[in-house]
Amino acid sequence: MRYAGMTVGDRNPVKRYLQRRRLRDAVGVLAGLDGDFSGEVLDFGGGSGELSKMLAARFPGARVLCYEPMPGIFEEAARNLAGLGNVTLVSDRGDLEGLRFGCVFCLEVFEHLPPRQTARTIKTLNRLLGRDGVFVVGVPNEIFLPALVKGLFRMTRHYGAHDARPINILRAVIGRPPKGPCAGSPAACPTISTTSASTTAG
Repeated sequence: MRYAGMTVGDRNPVKRYLQRRRLRDAVGVLAGLDGDFSGEVLDFGGGSGELSKMLAARFPGARVLCYEPMPGIFEEAARNLAGLGNVTLVSDRGDLEGLRFGCVFCLEVFEHLPPRQTARTIKTLNRLLGRDGVFVVGVPNEIFLPALVKGLFRMTRHYGAHDARPINILRAVIGRPPKGPCAGSPAACPTISTTSASTTAG
């Protein structure tokens, strides 16, 4: 299944709305910037490139770099961002070395990473963020009432999976969520990849 099919293109209208709403809220953090902003923006873990597309449209003079390491999702982003001359798509972290960004977005990435990988990623993003830059982080709320709503929805999609087991949902509802499936094993986490490629959209 395409990444967009599980997020902004999901068959469930409520999920589609919520996914697009989180992207609009993230872009809204930069509401104080004029439309003629011409700085550098990083979309770290950009998925299918939907956020990068929104940023490119909101700030046509900006230079948006979308980093997505997963090969399949990278190809999906390349198709989604085709024709956008102010967006560059890369999948190799080496392409980020030495760069500095006025705005860094990292949405729905950290919940997929084990602790050590999370710490290394935060250090990387700190180096990439320019002086007086804006760092926007998004992680899902997976405890208390939202955990119940999300858990019940997931049970209708993939009952028995780690995030769709009744016991794990109940633990999250009382504020004691279980560790993620890749918390102790980086190899089990699909967002960690050493494959590299790069392209300029368009």
